[in-house]
Amino acid sequence: MTPTFEIEQVFVDNEFDDFSESGSITRIFPGVIIISNGAKSDFSLAYALNVAKSNNLERNDKVNHRLNMDSEFRHKPEWTSYARALGRLTNGDIDNVQSRNPDVNDNNSEQLYTFDTGTAYSERFSRDIQYSAGLQLDYADQGDSDSSTGQSVAFTMDNNISDNILTWEGLVQSRLSQSGSDDERVDILGATFNYKYDQTLSAFVELGTIHTDSSDLDENKYLAGLRWSPTRQSFTSVGVGKLGDDETYELDASITRARTLFAAKYTEKIEAVRDQLFNDRNDQFGQSTQTSTSIDSVLRKRGDFAITQFGARSTITFSVFYDEFSNPNDRNDERTKGAEVDYERQLSSRSRLSLSAYAQETEFNDKGDLYDYTVSYIKSTSEDAEFEVFAGYETFDSTDNADDYDQKSVGVEYKIAF
Repeated sequence: MTPTFEIEQVFVDNEFDDFSESGSITRIFPGVIIISNGAKSDFSLAYALNVAKSNNLERNDKVNHRLNMDSEFRHKPEWTSYARALGRLTNGDIDNVQSRNPDVNDNNSEQLYTFDTGTAYSERFSRDIQYSAGLQLDYADQGDSDSSTGQSVAFTMDNNISDNILTWEGLVQSRLSQSGSDDERVDILGATFNYKYDQTLSAFVELGTIHTDSSDLDENKYLAGLRWSPTRQSFTSVGVGKLGDDETYELDASITRARTLFAAKYTEKIEAVRDQLFNDRNDQFGQSTQTSTSIDSVLRKRGDFAITQFGARSTITFSVFYDEFSNPNDRNDERTKGAEVDYERQLSSRSRLSLSAYAQETEFNDKGDLYDYTVSYIKSTSEDAEFEVFAGYETFDSTDNADDYDQKSVGVEYKIAF
């Protein structure tokens, strides 16, 4: 167990639609980090109390919580369980103010808590065939929105453990999301077939049917594609097909060339809006500022692309993303798209420079454009402590002028682990 402490002083200059202000925010983060790894279990916990006091600003003093817990339990080689929890500040209503730093710009910030736990058991039927059964339970609570829960059961069977040229996998899954007296269910029945041409090239066909409580999203799915894996570090998988009456596409690629990494992914899935809170948690790609605990069933279209260049002392990443939630009958389409450039330079063994530029467009009932630019200098003062100086500029322009703002900020932060 390691106690931690952070203190941050931020000076801000805000310009809103109807007034301007200048002041400061003092934040302290007493916390603790616990890590335990054993033969049959791994556990990590990082918690910090976030106490923010404002000076000469039109905002209240606040107390929030930062939490990140992850654990895995290996009961037997064929039986594992996990539990995860997350607590952080995030943006609320998509039609309201969006910010990359809701700690400092709190006009639309809300505390988000998520917890999920699950267990999975796998065993062989025979030398070539295995099955897996899994159960997941989860909970989400965000600000003034109703809390929601989810339960999911899944059963798969496949012969992927064999060296056969033709392999297959079958899936039966049912997921129920609940909020108050409302519930939404998504059932999936599917099968995937893979044919290996050689060690690097294979073809696949995916067949499935999806049933939801929103009849407009009851669809059959047919997808066919190719997967190419020229090396262990590089692969590209492309699929084209039909989801209902519309064309559907899938892409998953990771290509490494010398000091350059290309990564791209595009999926179209029918799921509850809140599923993003759990499915995206460990995603390698960046995420938008928007989160939701809604249980509405939607067709989610998500695309990501990133290219990273690694140098001897510097790293630069350029990424773009697109995220859309649509339901033909129950809700307006919700879209978020954006791009980001991150650059980090190691100045010495104890210091580094970081630059970031971010642009995002959100659209639901209203439309908003967010731009955020930050620069920071980080200096390690010891093995367990570091000092940071940073400056930023963030602006938001909405079709609802009451949400417009410009924010300039400079600050210092000190972190230490005891």
